[in-house]
Amino acid sequence: MCVTETDFIWRKLPKLSDDPIIKDLMRYHDRNIKGVYIIKTDFRHGRVKGECDILYIGQGWLDERLICFTDLSEEHKGWRHTARKRFKGYIEQFPRAEVKFGYKTCRTPEEAKELEKKLISECVTNHLEAPPFNHQS
Repeated sequence: MCVTETDFIWRKLPKLSDDPIIKDLMRYHDRNIKGVYIIKTDFRHGRVKGECDILYIGQGWLDERLICFTDLSEEHKGWRHTARKRFKGYIEQFPRAEVKFGYKTCRTPEEAKELEKKLISECVTNHLEAPPFNHQS
């Protein structure tokens, strides 16, 4: 990828709630922090071509996305996200997997959408398909 891992801030999932930065985002629901995020694991999964550790690439308001993927309890089951159910199933299927949430803030919603599109396109180029949780079902 042209965007390197060092361009993102990485945190382990689903235990982000102890992180002070995450606590502030979740407490204040800062709607001004738009960005791109990547969910990846310590295990490389087979793809059509090669292997990849990325499960999902997305963009949005980072506070909502953090809540959606860190608190899988019934309390937040109303948070709508296409990959949330798949992510919860992955955690249940692979309880020892180390899953990380990486994010990069963007200046504008348009910048976030363009970066997300670019990252997914790079995955498709490298693996002949998008990350597994990016597939609509």
